[in-house]
Amino acid sequence: MSGGQKARVSLARAVYAQREIILMDDPISALDANVKKKIFTNVFVGDLKDKTRVLVTHAVDFLHMVDTIICLKDGEVVLTGSYESIKEDPYLQEIMKIHKSHKKEQEQMQVDSSDRKSEEGEFESFPDNQGSLEGENEEEPDLFEILTGSVHPDENVN
Repeated sequence: MSGGQKARVSLARAVYAQREIILMDDPISALDANVKKKIFTNVFVGDLKDKTRVLVTHAVDFLHMVDTIICLKDGEVVLTGSYESIKEDPYLQEIMKIHKSHKKEQEQMQVDSSDRKSEEGEFESFPDNQGSLEGENEEEPDLFEILTGSVHPDENVN
C-alpha cells in the first residue's frame, strides 16, 4: 500500500471506532490536494464534528476551519487561538509565507514533470490510483469512498 492508502485506512479505523477523542498525526500529508480537501471537509469537519479532534499537521490550508490553533516552535507553544484571533500574527504569517513558497515550488515541479513527459511522447493519461474521487457519479461519496478512494466492497458484487 502507498503512504496515502495507509493513511486513509488508519483514518477509517479511527472513524469507525467511534471514540470520543481522536488523535491524528498528520493523516492527510501523503494525500493529493483534492483528496485532502474532501477528507478534511467530509471527515474531520463532517463525520467527526461531535468528537474531540486533535490534529497535528503541517497543512495550513485548513486553519480557518478549526476551532483552536496551537503553533509550536522548538517544542514550545508560541501561539494559540482561533484563526480569526491569530491570523495577523507575524509568526503565523511567516508559516503561511513558507507554505505558499513550497506550494509554488511543488506546482512548478509538476508542470516541469508534465512537460518532460510530453517531450518524451507520453501523451496517455492514466487515473491516479492514490485515491482520486472524481468520477461520473455526482452523488455525494460515502465515508468508505472518501477514505479509500474506491467503491464499497458490498457494491462490487458481480
